[in-house]
Amino acid sequence: MNSGMSNHWCYKYNKQAFKSDSQRLAVSLLSSIAKRRSHLNAALVYLLEFRE
Repeated sequence: MNSGMSNHWCYKYNKQAFKSDSQRLAVSLLSSIAKRRSHLNAALVYLLEFRE
């Protein structure tokens, strides 16, 4: 559920002009982390549902 918030935060800042390359890189990394977290959460839910 937090990954949705992270994705929203990254999307919001991707739409704005960046002041530096390091700022662009930081937002890109946050976006990548949010995607990975979302995929891991989906995998865990899948495993827990089919465990029984």
